[in-house]
Amino acid sequence: MILFFKILLTIIIVVIFTCSIILFRNYVVKINYNKIENYIKNKRYFINLNNYLNSIGIYKKYLQYLIIILSLIFSIIIYFISFKIFNVISTSILISIFSFFIPYNLITRIYYKRKEKIIKLFPTYIITLKTYTQLTNDIIIAFRNAKTIEPLKTYIDRFNIYVEKGINVFDSLELLKKDIDIKQISDFLSSIQVCYINGGNFNILLNRYAKLLLKTNLQKEKEEQEIFSSITVLIILIVINLMLLFLFVFSDSEYKAIITTTFTGKLILNINILSYIFIYFIIKKFSRKGV
Repeated sequence: MILFFKILLTIIIVVIFTCSIILFRNYVVKINYNKIENYIKNKRYFINLNNYLNSIGIYKKYLQYLIIILSLIFSIIIYFISFKIFNVISTSILISIFSFFIPYNLITRIYYKRKEKIIKLFPTYIITLKTYTQLTNDIIIAFRNAKTIEPLKTYIDRFNIYVEKGINVFDSLELLKKDIDIKQISDFLSSIQVCYINGGNFNILLNRYAKLLLKTNLQKEKEEQEIFSSITVLIILIVINLMLLFLFVFSDSEYKAIITTTFTGKLILNINILSYIFIYFIIKKFSRKGV
């Protein structure tokens, strides 16, 4: 009798296993991978990541997918570490979700730092352009001969390649605006387009914009000093708060039991984590001001 049940159980397991494989194979075959890929590509996260990588010059095919996979792995690791520390699922999920976006935010930071450097370089570049337009009033010759450094050099070289390939000047300037993607510089390039079409004096235009951008940069440097001071204070407060939190968690078992087992304790812990995330986004917003 026992043998019969063993044989019956084995047959049931084999049947279930076989059915599972068949169902799984049918499901995989029916998946529309192109539809999934298009869905991912249309997401704002993916589009921005693609643009940032392309702008900072490290764009490679499938690199976005690799970053997303690594971000996911990183967030899973952080989840288990935070769960080991706090033993609270909701807190671990919050920290894990935030950690998923850390690689993306690092790339974003590099992108905006690159923009800031371009803005600081541009007034000097305009002055260099002006030295050439004083002689010929030919903006194409000026762009071809005026020298600058990275990261601005990459974009100027692209513009010169557009012109050499036979793309008309107006469209080449449009492509340059799209590549650089900085409002102050896009406004300047739009003025260049108008001046080129109407046959205006580039020297006067460049002189006006050089003064304007120099004044804007000086004002921005003053604002950056004030923002840096505010951010420093916020970071110090966060570090002190985190140190106190971890100190109590690791050194006081009674305190740890209260915040990890009671509803009120978990709520306070989650509010703390959310407040850090909120402060982070405030810092992020301040650091991008004017870019």
